[in-house]
Amino acid sequence: MQVLRSKLMLTKLILVVFSIFVINTALADETGAAAEDNDDWFTRRQKTIMLNAGVMGGVLLHGLLNWDYGDESWHLENEGWFGRTTKYGGMDKLGHFWSSYTGSHLLAYIYRDWGYSDSEANLYGALSTFGIQSFMEIADGFSGHGFSYEDWIANAVGAGAGFIWGKYPRLAQKIDFRMEYRPDFSSNDFDPFTNYEKQRYLIAIKADGFEAVTSSILKYGELHLGYYAHGYEDYDSWTPDDDRKRTLFVGIGFNVTRFVQRWVDISVFNYIQIPYTSLNFEYDLD
Repeated sequence: MQVLRSKLMLTKLILVVFSIFVINTALADETGAAAEDNDDWFTRRQKTIMLNAGVMGGVLLHGLLNWDYGDESWHLENEGWFGRTTKYGGMDKLGHFWSSYTGSHLLAYIYRDWGYSDSEANLYGALSTFGIQSFMEIADGFSGHGFSYEDWIANAVGAGAGFIWGKYPRLAQKIDFRMEYRPDFSSNDFDPFTNYEKQRYLIAIKADGFEAVTSSILKYGELHLGYYAHGYEDYDSWTPDDDRKRTLFVGIGFNVTRFVQRWVDISVFNYIQIPYTSLNFEYDLD
């Protein structure tokens, strides 16, 4: 009976999202059509609504099939932040921050392509990302994960950082937030988004963004400050072995984006750190 009630509540959540999608699409006006491609089937507002509703629908479908959505009544889960005894040593919180930060810029890029101004696209990208992430967190509340206010805050800070970095390009020229993933090619365990054991998160301060750096060679340099945690995936509280370790690192890196943009205009490496393109010095927190 409890599972049934949870399923019904989750179904209501789905219907609310679908209703918002249908109503807003039906009421979408054509006042901005002059600024849009008249050959498009949908206005930019309709496409925005469909994109957001589609992503949320995909999250729900995936959650129902793989994340046990609806199996429990809605509840909160206090996960902690970066403590050694937390589930992932805080890596999941950095993952939420980074995905929200990156997602806001990805959606802003799409919105600009649909005809929104830079300021509109930047704002809507951040709001859409935070809305999608919040929806996912609420849906998590119906599963064994529970609604984590820590995750929700990390999503808010990440989307907020995405908005600020998008609003102030000169800031984005100086500082990146990146994720580094080091896969184990000897196994089939390839999951760059939730395999925290193989992830590292870092802040990159780029010499290229500072006018005081005039040397063309030094402009390829970067200063890194990062964090990672290992040993959490295999940890079992029932055994005496405890190899969990949290690590801070500082390093000197190579600006891959500046190098690649000599031939192609691409900015993906502002968000992804290529493994082994930096020299790091580590400090064990444990």
